[in-house]
Amino acid sequence: MQISNIIQDSYQEYEDYQSVVLFTCGCNLACPWCHNRSRVNDCLDDIDIYQCISPMTEAVVFLGGEPLLHDLVPVVLDLKKRFPWLLFKVFTNGIEYKELELLLPYIDAVSIDVKCVRDAWRVLGVDISDKYYLSCLDRSISACYNGGVDVEVRTTVSEYNDNQTDEIGRWVVKNYPTINHIWQKDSGKR
Repeated sequence: MQISNIIQDSYQEYEDYQSVVLFTCGCNLACPWCHNRSRVNDCLDDIDIYQCISPMTEAVVFLGGEPLLHDLVPVVLDLKKRFPWLLFKVFTNGIEYKELELLLPYIDAVSIDVKCVRDAWRVLGVDISDKYYLSCLDRSISACYNGGVDVEVRTTVSEYNDNQTDEIGRWVVKNYPTINHIWQKDSGKR
């Protein structure tokens, strides 16, 4: 697993838990508003993630880019072996649902970013159909529900999807009426 940045001590990404946040390198999307772009392209050399964890650390959060581009199962299993008290949360764009399904037995929470419901190719910056994108989201969210893992969805509102906010909200409520949907405003910082 390649790491591009670390936040040593955070309560923001996994609410109520003192977390180490690991930003993984690379992403399968090219969202124009991505506020982590500068973090995910430059990988750090010789990072020992075990040194980032203290007895006070309660959780490890994987952010990206897209963490599910990496094989996280052995990483999580090794961390659980060394630090059995840790909780694990993954932030994902939901496209790599097969990797998520493999990881679910070993993690505690997932945050899935619902970026749009139409014009996926424009909003996500890659050649992807709306139908495929929404089916990936559905598979990812359903897998979390069926796997008993806490799941939330997030939407970052930007100039690229702000005309879809009502549609995104309706899609989430229609398909997952009990899910926590967090709306974030694009900070504009790149």
